[in-house]
Amino acid sequence: MPDKRDVVQDWFARGEDDLNMVRIAFPAGGPAATSAFLLQQAAEKYLKGYLISKGWRLRKTHSLTALIEVAVNYDASFGNYANLAHLLTAFYVESRYPGQAETKYSREEVARILEQTEKLISKIRDSVEH
Repeated sequence: MPDKRDVVQDWFARGEDDLNMVRIAFPAGGPAATSAFLLQQAAEKYLKGYLISKGWRLRKTHSLTALIEVAVNYDASFGNYANLAHLLTAFYVESRYPGQAETKYSREEVARILEQTEKLISKIRDSVEH
């Protein structure tokens, strides 16, 4: 069985890959919708890594809202990211399942979401490192 720290770092590395794709592609004119999806993926992977570091048993979910609700049990300040979690989760569902009323994000909105996601990820990194 792999060491828990290695598992956590693997989740973080995968999330970082998604985040880096946004950092590279979005400023170069990459699609806002794809960038928003990748931000959801990055946040999901970092949150799962954080929760695993706390002893949480991995569950199959793509709901950032559900993951934030669990994270709040370990650190109440994760509640500050509930709106971001809801926004990214809604976009994940809309972008992956046909027939959903897809939200169109402007480049400005995605830039704001990127900034908020980077703050969440920074908090997660700081929480795990200490």
